[in-house]
Amino acid sequence: MSTEFDLDTKVTVKKYIKLSIKVILGVVAILVMLAITLYIIVDPNDYKKEIASLVKAETGYSIKINGNIALSVFPWIGVEVNDVEIANPPGFKGKRLAHVARLDINAKLFPLFASRLVTNKITIRGLHLSLQVNRKGESNWEGAQNKLTGPKPLPRKNDKVNFNINGLAITEADIKYQNKKSGGQHTITNLSLETGRIGTGELEALRISLQYKSGARKKALKISFKSKLALDTNSDVLYLRDVTLKLGSTSFTGFLKGSNISSQAEFDGQIKSDVFDLRALLLKLGMPMPKMQSKSALHKFSFDSLVLYKNRVISFEKIKASMDHSTIQGSLNLRLGKKIPVVTFKLNVNHINLDNYMLAPVKLKRKSAPKKRVVTNVNAALIPTRLIRALNGNGFIRIKKMTALNLDSGQVQLRFVARGGRLEIISGADNFYGGQYTGHTVINANGPKPSLHIRESLRHVKGRALYKLMKPYLTYGAYLNGVTGKASVTANFRASGNSILALQRSLKGQVWFDVSNGQLQGFNAVKYLCNAYNQRKGRPAIGGNDDSTRFEKISGKFFVSNGAFTNNNFIMQTNRSLLRITGKGTGNFVRDTLDYRFRSELLYGACDVSKSPSSDRKFDFFVAATGKLSAPTIQLDFNATLKAVLEKKILRKLKGSQYDGLKSLLNGQKRRRHKASKKSPGNGARHNKNKKEPSKNETLRNLLNL
Repeated sequence: MSTEFDLDTKVTVKKYIKLSIKVILGVVAILVMLAITLYIIVDPNDYKKEIASLVKAETGYSIKINGNIALSVFPWIGVEVNDVEIANPPGFKGKRLAHVARLDINAKLFPLFASRLVTNKITIRGLHLSLQVNRKGESNWEGAQNKLTGPKPLPRKNDKVNFNINGLAITEADIKYQNKKSGGQHTITNLSLETGRIGTGELEALRISLQYKSGARKKALKISFKSKLALDTNSDVLYLRDVTLKLGSTSFTGFLKGSNISSQAEFDGQIKSDVFDLRALLLKLGMPMPKMQSKSALHKFSFDSLVLYKNRVISFEKIKASMDHSTIQGSLNLRLGKKIPVVTFKLNVNHINLDNYMLAPVKLKRKSAPKKRVVTNVNAALIPTRLIRALNGNGFIRIKKMTALNLDSGQVQLRFVARGGRLEIISGADNFYGGQYTGHTVINANGPKPSLHIRESLRHVKGRALYKLMKPYLTYGAYLNGVTGKASVTANFRASGNSILALQRSLKGQVWFDVSNGQLQGFNAVKYLCNAYNQRKGRPAIGGNDDSTRFEKISGKFFVSNGAFTNNNFIMQTNRSLLRITGKGTGNFVRDTLDYRFRSELLYGACDVSKSPSSDRKFDFFVAATGKLSAPTIQLDFNATLKAVLEKKILRKLKGSQYDGLKSLLNGQKRRRHKASKKSPGNGARHNKNKKEPSKNETLRNLLNL
C-alpha cells in the first residue's frame, strides 16, 4: 500500500512541476510579447519630458536629453541615450554640471527574474563634469547628494543582487574642479577606464589613464593605473592584484583586498615605491616646495607601508621610508568625513641634517645695475598661510640624531597640533648640544595677516653651538674662530605679517643670554689692548701664541618693541677680572640703525708681566658702535675716553676727604644751580644779561662730567 502511495505522490509532483513550467513559460511568453508590442508601439523619445520631470523630482537637478533614445527588448533589455546634459544649479558658473555624449547599457532579460544582473559591456563616452565650490563653501553637487540621502530601508533577507558585468568602458572623459573658497583648481583630461568582466570572482584586467593638471600649470601630469581586478558578489570581496600606479615617471606597486563591499567596506593591502624625486613629483602635483640650502634636498625618496581602510579612516602602518640620507618609520592615519581631513602620525627618524632643509634666502636680481647684484626681497611671503589653513590634525616625531649648524644633538622630540588655521609646534631635546632645549611656536594663519609667537629656551648648551647659530647675524663674527663655554638663552617674541619687513616692524619681545667659563677663540682682547697701551708707554709688546680671550661671564638682556631694541646691561668679564666690558645702547632692525657704547676697564698690571694686577688702578676707554646695524662703524670714543683719563688723573691725586669734598662740592653746585633755575627762570634777555662766567669749579665739573 505504501508503494502505491509513493507512486501516486511522484506522479502528482511531476504533474505539478510540468504545470508550473507551463505557467511560467506562458507568463514569460506574455511578458515577451507585451515587451515586443510596447517596443513596436511605444517610442521612448516621446517621453523625454516625463523622464526629465522624474529625475528633477528625485535629484533636484534639471536634465535635458538632446539626442536620441534607443531601446532593445529581447534577448537583451537595453537602452542607448545620446547627448544628455544636467544643468548647473543657480549661482554657479557655466550652464552644465555634467554632459554625456553617449550611454549604452544592455542586460539579459531572464536572469533578472532570479535577481541576477547580467549585462554586456557598459559604455560611457564623452563624460564631462564641472565640479565647483563657491566662496561660501557650497558645491554644485550637494543638491543631488542631499536629495538622494534619505532614511535607509530595513534590511531584508536575500535582498542582494548578484551581477555579472561583461566590462565597463569610459572614454573621452574630462573632469574640472574649481574651489573659489580655497583657490584650488584641478583638471583631469583624457580620462579612460576599461575593465574585463566584473562579478565573476575571476581576475580580470583593469586599466585607467588620465592627464592631471593643477592650478595654472600648463604642463599636465600623466597618470596610469593597471591591475588585475576580481569581484566576488557571493562573498562580497574585492581583490586588486599586481597594482601598478604611475605618476609621471614615478611608479608605485602593491595589492589591495576589500571585504563587505556592498555595506561597510574595509580594505587592507600594501603600497611601495622605488627611489624617486619627491620635489619634482610635488611640483607636478601643484605643490611646489620652496628652495632650500641644499640643492639635493628631497630628491631621493622611497616608501613602503601597509594600507588599511576602516570606518572612514585610512591608515598607513609599519611605514618604512627613506628621505635623502634619513630613515623614517612609524604610522600615519587620515580620518575622512569632514571638510578638512584629520591627520595623525607618529614617526621615528634615525638621523636628519636640518642644514640641508633650511630655506634658502629669497633673492631678486636687479636688472638695471651695471653689475649683477643680488638683494634680498624683504616683501617676499615667508609663511605658507594656505597650507596652514588646510592642515588639521596632530602628530609626534622623535629624532634619534639631528644635525644643525654642523653640530649634532640627540633625542629630539617634536609635537605638531594644527586646527582651524592655527599651527602649534612643541619641541624639546634632552641632549641638545650638551644641554637641554625647549620650544613652543604658534603660527596663526587666520585673518588678513598671520601672527607668530615664539618661545625658546636653551640651558647649558655648548657655546660653539650658540656661536654658529648667531654667526650669520654677527657683523664681525667672522673675526672669531669660535666660542666655548656653557651658554643659556631664553627668548620670547611676537610678530605679525608675512614678509621680512612686516615681521621686523611688528617684532616685540625680549631675549636674555648668559655664557660662562669659556673662550673667544681667534681674538685675545687683553693682549690687543695691552699691546696698544704698552706701545704708547714705550714698553715691549706681550708675545706668545695665545689668541683667545678667556672669560668668566658674558651676559645681557635685550628688549624689542616694533623692531627697535634696547639694552642697558651687557657685560663681559675675563678671568681674574683683568678686563671688564660693559655696554648699553639702542638699534632698529627696520631702519637698520645702531647707537651702542662700550666701556672697557683694563687693570694696569695686566699689561706688565713683571707686576701683579692691581684692582684699584684701571685704564678706561670707550668704544662707539654706530651707523648701520648691518654694517656698523666701530671706533674709539675719544671724548669719553679723555674725560675718563682726566677724571682719574685729577681725582687720584686727592686723598680721603679731599676726594669726597671735591665730588660733593661739584655735585652740590650742580643741584643748587638746578634749583635756582627752577625758582626764577626770568626773562630770556635779562637772564643772558645777568649770566656770569662759569666758575673754576663749574668748569671742572663739566670737564669731569660729575
